[in-house]
Amino acid sequence: MTTVGKILVFLNLVFSFVVGTFAVMAFTARTHWATKYDELATRYQVAQADSKTFKDEADRLTRERNAFNQRLYSVGKADLKLKDVKGPPEAVDQAAADAANRVAGELRARQTRIDDLEKKLGDVTADLSKANRQIKSYAAATSTSQKTSELRQNDVEKIREMYSAEIKRNNDLVKSANDMRDQMVAAQITATSLRDTNKRLEEQLQDMARDLVRVRAVGAPGARGARRDVNPPPEDVEGLVARSEGRLVTITIGSDAGLAKGQTLEVFRFGATPRYIGRIKIVDLSPTQAVGEVVGRLTTPIRKNDTVGISIMGRR
Repeated sequence: MTTVGKILVFLNLVFSFVVGTFAVMAFTARTHWATKYDELATRYQVAQADSKTFKDEADRLTRERNAFNQRLYSVGKADLKLKDVKGPPEAVDQAAADAANRVAGELRARQTRIDDLEKKLGDVTADLSKANRQIKSYAAATSTSQKTSELRQNDVEKIREMYSAEIKRNNDLVKSANDMRDQMVAAQITATSLRDTNKRLEEQLQDMARDLVRVRAVGAPGARGARRDVNPPPEDVEGLVARSEGRLVTITIGSDAGLAKGQTLEVFRFGATPRYIGRIKIVDLSPTQAVGEVVGRLTTPIRKNDTVGISIMGRR
């Protein structure tokens, strides 16, 4: 992987971490506010139930107090008449005092109980008001949190889009880098192949140059070491080997091309590995064909489609 690819992979990891952090923060905030809101709603419902219970109890006690007062008034009124009290006036006064004390004690006990219940009712009402204020506060905070969460969600969506675009660009860069690497490898392979081909052609050219020097040294008139059996045609001719049988070779040119018996031609092979093969001497001919006999030693056996001519330089 190239340096650019490594940098882009690191950026992708950073973007992934940021997106995950935003997602966790949004989820945590939503969970926290939802839990608090549910807790306060439960407390509010409990406070409402307690308030209703205490209110019902207060109403019941109020009714009982009214009934008790009415009964007490009747009983007290009857006691104060002191119909059943007999004796001296002191005994009647003592009985009246006792009745008054009993009525006062009952009234104080009832009043104390009513005061306690009213205090409890006041405390419950205060708690209920406080719970209402807290619920309103948490509702406002929840609304703010929801808006903040929506903004963060939008930010997360934007970051996700940027992340997707970055991944696409990274993939494009990686693909481009891979294409360039493939092109470079192909160019290196081509260069290696051309270098090998050039080397092979240079070797073949050197071989042909050596063959040419040898041919010229052997066949040039008046040259040192020139052989007497070299008798090329006066005109530049060229043909192909049609058939090779032992030391006799049939070629595709004859007297119409200017050949005559006793003349000599050089044999070459061109193609992937060009080389000089040897010399033949015309021993028989017709207008379109001729038969030559191998003169001297060949570098390799003559084959069909080998080239014959007076010199390798005469090939067009």
